[in-house]
Amino acid sequence: MRVKTNLKPSELVKVGVGLKKLAAKQQRKAIPTENPAERELIRQVDAMFDIAINSLQDEISRILLDKEQ
Repeated sequence: MRVKTNLKPSELVKVGVGLKKLAAKQQRKAIPTENPAERELIRQVDAMFDIAINSLQDEISRILLDKEQ
């Protein structure tokens, strides 16, 4: 990939290192928590999100089946 820039090679290296660090932070699977209450809250939100996703999938399936009939 080619990108036009007026940065020096050393500056591009610094930008690359910064982007690599940022990408690594954003790809972490776990959210750091400070106490058990935060972990419980995240667990509850995760469970509710799973229920919402499953409900959405069921509704989409129902709509698609209704269209086929």
